[in-house]
Amino acid sequence: MLTVDGLVHSRCTRPVAIGDGHGDYMTLNCSSRDASQCPHCAALYKDDWFQLILSGLVHDIEAPKPASGYRPLLTDVYDFFFLTLTAPSFGRTHHVPKKGRPPVHCGCGQVHTADDHQFRGLPLDADSYDYLGQVRFNFDLGDLWNSTRTGLVQKLPEMAFLKVVELQARGAGHLHIVIRLPKHYRVSPAEILRIAQAQHAWGELSDCLIGWGKQGDCQKIGNDPKDAARQAGYLIKLAGYSTKSLTTKLIREGLDFRPYRDHVARLHATAHQVVCPSCVLVAGEYRCGSRKHNAWGLGQQPLSMSRPRTNPDLGYIPGWSLPSWTRTSLKNRRQEYAAARAGGAEPAYKPTSLQTRQLLAEANRLWRLGEDFNQDNLIAMRQNYPLKPDF
Repeated sequence: MLTVDGLVHSRCTRPVAIGDGHGDYMTLNCSSRDASQCPHCAALYKDDWFQLILSGLVHDIEAPKPASGYRPLLTDVYDFFFLTLTAPSFGRTHHVPKKGRPPVHCGCGQVHTADDHQFRGLPLDADSYDYLGQVRFNFDLGDLWNSTRTGLVQKLPEMAFLKVVELQARGAGHLHIVIRLPKHYRVSPAEILRIAQAQHAWGELSDCLIGWGKQGDCQKIGNDPKDAARQAGYLIKLAGYSTKSLTTKLIREGLDFRPYRDHVARLHATAHQVVCPSCVLVAGEYRCGSRKHNAWGLGQQPLSMSRPRTNPDLGYIPGWSLPSWTRTSLKNRRQEYAAARAGGAEPAYKPTSLQTRQLLAEANRLWRLGEDFNQDNLIAMRQNYPLKPDF
């Protein structure tokens, strides 16, 4: 049983039934990370990332918690850094202080306090604000991160990272990255920030060279286990946001404020006017199953992490998860547990992992287009099939 927002969700709300064309079927969870679509699968997604985050931060993730309640951070072997990379400016916005900060003078001529949160991220002049440039930047954010990751690994080859994608109040994507480095590197936070901000990439939709904004930051995570717990808690909070549409939180915060509704409407309209590589021309109209158009151009997975790799000079380099866990391996452990509870019975038809990934991706894409999915002998049907024990 999984509990989300006080409700118990022990089953996927939109399972996918697939068959081999000969009468044998197997029912799979939809694997959505959006809690508004499927609370069950979204809770699994969040809980999996809770474990994956901690598996790269602490000693022996599977050991019982110590009496203090805080697992010791791996600071005897590694240094940890919290890096934030922001989007460039697309026009002046209201300056609103965060909670606990003093009032500030804004470019609108007023003095804003933290209570004026409805103004945060709003353009001072919506007509001159570069909505198209911001949406295109969001679409191209993945290419910029790939270039940044390559630049960091070239300078810090033993680096492992955990990345979280978040939307700023203005609707531009920015990244939070936890970097783990062996202690012998002796690199400063300022040097890491300099390396990251020096990276650029050619934006396919922006049709120009894109780079990071000037408001980036990098801080070293301290040795105090409570400090580690706070950082992990912040990341897990972001993991909670990832179980919602990336735009949901921002929209809800400003729904009662007309200027913010207008800002959201412009972002939404611009994102749907952009023709991305996934768009298909049908009867003179572009149609697309990509979720990027509904997320103001941002289509990256909210959370990702580095994987193990081999360096010609350094040999094996572990990924972020020191036990080499992945979401697939955690899912396999749940399936093994469920099979044991069910007496070890195997389904009559069990597709390969590749077939499963391809099927769910295609089914979700077509669901967003409002179409049914039927391809060869693999059949996806939106029906409420009863599931076997939780997995």
